[in-house]
Amino acid sequence: MIVKKELVEDLFTLIATREWKAVSKILNINKCLISQYTLTLALCYNPPLYVVQLIVDKYFDAEFEKDCDGRYPLSNAIIYGANIDVIRYLIQLNGKAIKSTDNEGKTPLHHLFDRIIQSGSPLVDDPIKEIIGVLCYYGSESILKEDMNERNVIECAIEAQVDIRIIKMIQYESICLHRRGKGS
Repeated sequence: MIVKKELVEDLFTLIATREWKAVSKILNINKCLISQYTLTLALCYNPPLYVVQLIVDKYFDAEFEKDCDGRYPLSNAIIYGANIDVIRYLIQLNGKAIKSTDNEGKTPLHHLFDRIIQSGSPLVDDPIKEIIGVLCYYGSESILKEDMNERNVIECAIEAQVDIRIIKMIQYESICLHRRGKGS
């Protein structure tokens, strides 16, 4: 089946304009339109969960593909402010993405706190606290990883001015990891 350039451009336009029902319809009709970049592109526009699920179902291994910046879809979802259900879904699909670092040395936790810094609001709601907890628990070794700017996750959390309880939770996970590493 030959894919027409216009159809691909239409898909990209529909994604960029967040016309999710039309995106879903096109993807259901023509699987050939889905490439390794479709999920990354969609995540830039905060898609609903059903669109992410459709892309993942149609394109084998989409959740395991890194983009040109060395990021898994989980990091891109966090960077672009995807809804919590999408982030949970991507965590369930690819647990190794939690521990991953991108080309800048940033983990999903770095990106989450960078997103909070960019938003200008250190207030973190319960779903975000849940995501932080999951990322810390399953990716505790990423807490002390430093990015290109020599910042670890704790430093990012402090810079984001989040609630001290979140910082303490991150520190606790880091201490537990350190103790496990020493065999205590």
